[in-house]
Amino acid sequence: MLEQGVWADFALIAKPGWAVSWDEVGLCWFEVTVGGSYSYAGSRHRIDYRNAILGAGTVAAALEEWFAEYTARHTSGTVAPQGNIGAIEGGFMRMPAVSPASCRFVLDLRTSPASTPMSVKREFAAAVARIAAAHPRLEIGWDMTLAIPGTATDPDAWIVRAAIEAWEAEEGRAHEPILGNSGATDANILRGRGLPTARIGMARAGAEAPLPVDFPMGMNVVDLREMARLTRHVMRTTINTCTRATADVGL
Repeated sequence: MLEQGVWADFALIAKPGWAVSWDEVGLCWFEVTVGGSYSYAGSRHRIDYRNAILGAGTVAAALEEWFAEYTARHTSGTVAPQGNIGAIEGGFMRMPAVSPASCRFVLDLRTSPASTPMSVKREFAAAVARIAAAHPRLEIGWDMTLAIPGTATDPDAWIVRAAIEAWEAEEGRAHEPILGNSGATDANILRGRGLPTARIGMARAGAEAPLPVDFPMGMNVVDLREMARLTRHVMRTTINTCTRATADVGL
């Protein structure tokens, strides 16, 4: 829509979480490859045995520890960017007697709005270099395969203030933001194009839900009461914004 000229002054995006937020993590994807020696169970004791799968596990475990340091260093505002190793590939399921010459895994590293993809790339490079120095027999290579920067809207922007006002009208109390967020949404696209954007959403189905609420269910089941509450919030914010002169909303 934006590319076709359908432009807006503000954006209000609905994503899970019953609180208003104005900043969003970005993300960088990395692919890590760990080399080893192509070997066979019948001769591993006769060769320079370096199992790439074990090596990849060593690197993955070290990165898992580093994620906690990274998160602590970049927690600010309402975000606490996390890291996650999502998939690993190496060897052949039909050939358990043979270990591969390389094993690779992919990870998602969330980023603060205050960080650039290049600064995160350099941090990751330094972390891998430390791991390589601690394990000199490991051959470690990596690439950054995707980079979407995090974004933020000034919390004093009209759309954020209007969304908070609507939340407080619904709740009858002062707004309480949800902290420690690490979810990336389309809000980054909107803010990246220059649109001040606020985010608001529904709470997950609660204890009274007729179905068990684990993570998949919590992302795919909705409480009708939450739908009604979010609808009232969106209507309040929309009416409050669209019935004002542009000067009233800082345009």
